Amino acid sequence: EAIVEFNYKAQHDDELTITVGDIITNIKKDDGGWWEGQLKGRRGLFPDNFVR
Repeated sequence: EAIVEFNYKAQHDDELTITVGDIITNIKKDDGGWWEGQLKGRRGLFPDNFVR
């Protein structure tokens, strides 16, 4: 799991909108700067440098 450190508003349908303090689970890491994870029952992509 990862904890969100910066807000990000989804730009595309396959992305997650994330807010500081959110906990993203079931993460699939990719080297391209985007990870896939689950938040509030929804799966999507998010920038890996916005979480720790």
